[in-house]
Amino acid sequence: MRRAGQVVLFNFPQTDLLLGTLRPALLIGKLPGRYDDWLMAVCRGIR
Repeated sequence: MRRAGQVVLFNFPQTDLLLGTLRPALLIGKLPGRYDDWLMAVCRGIR
């Protein structure tokens, strides 16, 4: 069960759409509608 405030891993696609990278993201909130769409903020480190 997903809830706002959780940190999740998702597959962020690269430009070729074939490969992706697992990235952490913070779930902000569920979007209205019949699909399971969420607003999220991608967590990313600065090098």
